[in-house]
Amino acid sequence: MPAKKTEAAKKTEMSYEQGIERFEEIVNRLGAGNVSLTESISLFKEGKELSSALKKMLDDFNGEITKLNQSGSEFEKAEISVTEDDSAK
Repeated sequence: MPAKKTEAAKKTEMSYEQGIERFEEIVNRLGAGNVSLTESISLFKEGKELSSALKKMLDDFNGEITKLNQSGSEFEKAEISVTEDDSAK
């Protein structure tokens, strides 16, 4: 029988875009105010974990871009940086 995946494992398998979409769902549900206290706490916890996972993804993407820019490839070096979208806070 396969092991049940943890929430952290599921978050590492999702794309950045999927993570942002889920984060927005959480924010909208909490903002609507029609969830129980228990569910609110659960959603808040998931949102915090997801926020950390998304920030790590951004940091990793930024690191990759920095490495590519420093590699001295035949492509013109470009100043590119990845930043958090204000709506994802």
